[in-house]
Amino acid sequence: MSTKSPMERLPSEVIHNILSQLDDVQSLHSAILSCHWLWAVFSQDNSRIITRVIYNQLDSSDVRPEALIAWKASTLPKPPTAASSQDICKNYLSARATDLHIPLTTDDAATITKFQFTVEKLADTFAKDTFQKLFSKHGVGLQKIEATAFEKSRIMRALYRFEIFCKLFRYPVIGSIRPQREQLGKCMLQFLSQFSPWENEQLRCIYKFLFLKVSPAEHDIMWGKVEVHPIRCFESFDSRGLHSILMNGLDMIAGVSEADTYARKYELMVPNSGFIDRCVHQLDQGLKDYSLLRDTDSDVLVGNYSDVHDYASRVKPPYFRDPDDGPFESWKWAYGSSSLSEASRQKHEGPLRELGYIMWDKERLDEIRVFQLEYQSPKSDDLNIDELYYHIGDAGRVYRESLKRRSKIYKQGGIGWWDVGDESKVVWLRGKPDPNPSPKLKVPVCSINMMTMSRADHTQSFREFSAALKF
Repeated sequence: MSTKSPMERLPSEVIHNILSQLDDVQSLHSAILSCHWLWAVFSQDNSRIITRVIYNQLDSSDVRPEALIAWKASTLPKPPTAASSQDICKNYLSARATDLHIPLTTDDAATITKFQFTVEKLADTFAKDTFQKLFSKHGVGLQKIEATAFEKSRIMRALYRFEIFCKLFRYPVIGSIRPQREQLGKCMLQFLSQFSPWENEQLRCIYKFLFLKVSPAEHDIMWGKVEVHPIRCFESFDSRGLHSILMNGLDMIAGVSEADTYARKYELMVPNSGFIDRCVHQLDQGLKDYSLLRDTDSDVLVGNYSDVHDYASRVKPPYFRDPDDGPFESWKWAYGSSSLSEASRQKHEGPLRELGYIMWDKERLDEIRVFQLEYQSPKSDDLNIDELYYHIGDAGRVYRESLKRRSKIYKQGGIGWWDVGDESKVVWLRGKPDPNPSPKLKVPVCSINMMTMSRADHTQSFREFSAALKF
């Protein structure tokens, strides 16, 4: 009488097929640890089995090509050479191929699975954050408060594209050869040209979302002193350091956004600040450079394209053939009166991108009646920082008050993290000030170093000194 279990009596080919049909790596891991026969079959051909299971896992979110290219790009030398980045663009990004014929090891599978988890979490956070703003702005009729499968996959693909960009074009200026930088710049434009305008607009939405996740504008005391507003710091030349930090990729950004202390956030950001002011190929600048290229139909109004198929036949097909028309219709609604080239250069759509408008299904957009009103793009002269970033209630007033309080703390020698009602994390460089200081007699004292002053400074200081003494 055989002592083998029913599973052990199955042919190895059948076991191979069963393991290959599992949904994800976690299920495969549990299966091969449950029975020594399953482990034996897996060990005979682990690369083929685990590659197939990874495909199953990624296909459930329709992100297989993007995920595999992101992983492939992560294996490039750091920093990548122009030739290696061009190779990725040419061999993997010229068309969205679902079968890339990339054999994977168990270590590769673990890396891809872990990063997929990071992307899923960021996609959920993006949906949650933007739905809160959508509900506040379009509360009536907004019934679906969770992202649909199409919407979540759309967000995840944009996150993967951002990661690919970081891995290919995070390139230091110092010590590099100018021709290589120029070649990498051309490769960057080639990368962006693979995608339709609404797909690049999705990338802009993701980039804005990630920037705000890393930006300390709302809580940093020094930023409060110099009155850095969230919208302004995104467009500001002074924000180039944060743009460079973003180029370190999603793992670092996720770590910073999830850190439970302000000190931990800086601990994660500082070691990755080596590219600050040195990262020549940043995504924000890349999108601006790409907008200057002239494409087919560049002078045609966006509103003249009847649908995705019309655009594809006249210009080029999108990288991903989305089964839902929501992204295209949103892009057409926002830029209908602009030419194709003008639409690519719009830079004042921050509030719209914060609503994630280019990510949603048409059914959701119809629910909130987006297309019933003509979109009016804000002009640069009309921008109001508080109105743009805080759309609802008294938030703008609260933010202005936070700027005043943080500025006062900074003048008293405080730095670090601050929040309304919570000053426990402020670091006092000169000791915590007395909350009830005794009044001091004001005596005019000339404490100015005359040796380091210009003639104009001497004159101004003398006037102030004279006024104090009432000459």
